[in-house]
Amino acid sequence: MRAHVAIHLEQWFLDYVRPFINGNGASEVLEIKRDHCRRVAEDMTGIARDLGLAEGDIHTARILGWLHDVGRFPQYAQYKTLRDGQSVDHGKAGLEVLDSAKVLMICEPADREIIRTGTGCHNRHTLPDDMTADVRRFVLMVRDADKLDIMQTLYQFWKNDEIKCHPELILELNLEGPVSPRVLADIRARRSISYAHIKSLADFFLTQVSWVYDLNFRPSYQRLAQRRLLEQAAEVLPQETIVQAEVAAAAQHVRERL
Repeated sequence: MRAHVAIHLEQWFLDYVRPFINGNGASEVLEIKRDHCRRVAEDMTGIARDLGLAEGDIHTARILGWLHDVGRFPQYAQYKTLRDGQSVDHGKAGLEVLDSAKVLMICEPADREIIRTGTGCHNRHTLPDDMTADVRRFVLMVRDADKLDIMQTLYQFWKNDEIKCHPELILELNLEGPVSPRVLADIRARRSISYAHIKSLADFFLTQVSWVYDLNFRPSYQRLAQRRLLEQAAEVLPQETIVQAEVAAAAQHVRERL
């Protein structure tokens, strides 16, 4: 992607989301989502550089970071929730936004495919088998960058005692509930944890611990370690031996990949 195209698409995103933020009574949630997209774009830029990608591919990675959650804005405006199961699949909603606006027509076909696929699939439980290797690389990158920022952001909200102010961001979960047996069994078996099984804040943070088994690139692991994201999750989780043992196992998995 050429630099001027990237600049155009970044500005389009900011222009697109501004009315949702300015015209919504719960605009703070959407401001948080806009800032999340910015941070994911920054991590996409850094990960792409660390992987040695060409400058044009770095621009493409950055724009995918900006656009991956564009479906969150109409989703929240219409349904007042970020829970896909109670509204719409926000990845598919984002793809509909991009296609309706025809904003990606400015891109080369290869970049258009990357951004459309990455936006539509970044939140999928599993990825389709028919992606090309190049498209899959960008989709895996944005999934990594998305996870890293969610881990950091939610910890900061917990640390600053702001979780109660934004229940939407933790999918309106039980703040005080224990780790669910199903979630604990899934992480112990190294299975991907379904959002349908998450019942409490503890479940959500243990799910984030499980994400270390689903990161795809060494620069992603490096950022996770540098930011002490596992150590932060351990602060939030119950101090039960069986729970903290999973944090320790995840930390060992990270060390083996640095």
